[in-house]
Formats: sequence, C-alpha cells, structure tokens
Amino acid sequence: MAKDHENHEKENPEKGFGDAAGDLRKKGNELREYLKRVHADVEEWKFGVEESKDGFRVEWRVVALIRRSKK
Repeated sequence: MAKDHENHEKENPEKGFGDAAGDLRKKGNELREYLKRVHADVEEWKFGVEESKDGFRVEWRVVALIRRSKK
C-alpha cells in the first residue's frame, strides 16, 4: 500500500484533479469524527494516496461497528 500523504500538494488543475486527495482526506476526517461521536468501534481504518504520472490512486477502507442502543 502506498504511504499516507499528510501534506498532499495540489495537482495540475489542467488535468482535472484539483485537490481531490485533500478533499477526500477532509471527508475521511469528518467520517472519523462522526464515528467517534456515535461511539463506534473502528476495527480497520486505512487511507492512502499513490501518485503516478497518470493521476493518483486512492485506497480507503473503513470497518466499524456501530452498536444498537439498548432499550
């Protein structure tokens, strides 16, 4: 798996990528915060960006258990 880029540089806007990796990272952080708020048990969290001359490949895998509330 590719290394997780903490400081992703913006891609060339002419290629149409913009800052898609950065946007995905923000959404991932939103999801992580949501899972914390609902006290989910995060079993697996994997996010990575692999850059190449043709673009970039994103791997994002989340496995979490959100328990039903007891009545």
